[in-house]
Amino acid sequence: MIKLDHIVVAALTLEQGTKYIKEILGSEPYGGGRHLQQGTHNKIMRLGDEVYLEVIAPDSASEMKPQWFGLADEEMLESLQHSPRLITYVARTDELNTLLQTTHYPLTAKPAQRDTLRWQFGFSEDGNLLGNGLLPNLIQWESDHPAWTMKDSGCQLVRLQGFHPDVATIQQTLQSLGFSDITLQYGEIPKLKAVIKT
Repeated sequence: MIKLDHIVVAALTLEQGTKYIKEILGSEPYGGGRHLQQGTHNKIMRLGDEVYLEVIAPDSASEMKPQWFGLADEEMLESLQHSPRLITYVARTDELNTLLQTTHYPLTAKPAQRDTLRWQFGFSEDGNLLGNGLLPNLIQWESDHPAWTMKDSGCQLVRLQGFHPDVATIQQTLQSLGFSDITLQYGEIPKLKAVIKT
């Protein structure tokens, strides 16, 4: 079983990302914290029983360069100069290492922790996005799911849509993972779209 866990909005700063989400959805991400080993920090917002939105940004207080979501990539940082944006999503599984071994999906699983939350996280060797962000990072929670204790944001994820010029390859890879929580169609420019009811 592999399901959508959360969607990821990247920003140059958390303040910028929080303001962006509040202007669009009328609700403000909160909480979150620092990822000490990854050089990032975040804020989060509940979008369903086991689905949430994460705003993530490089942590200027950290000496580490960001390790995931392409946040050390110059092209990514340049794109975020214009505005925060939805860059990718994360899928949840209870058998992360088995899934990676049987599908040869090009991620490496590493342990991560923030406060009382513990998880295994699969990300690419160079930390960049797969399939222009249309292929997910993978997570296996080793603690309770964070959405269980989040306050109601008044927002609900309706659907996640992806657009890509090579949509057949993206679809084939997702099918090999057993993931179907995204609707795909052809698009000249790779991008994600989240439809959220407020």
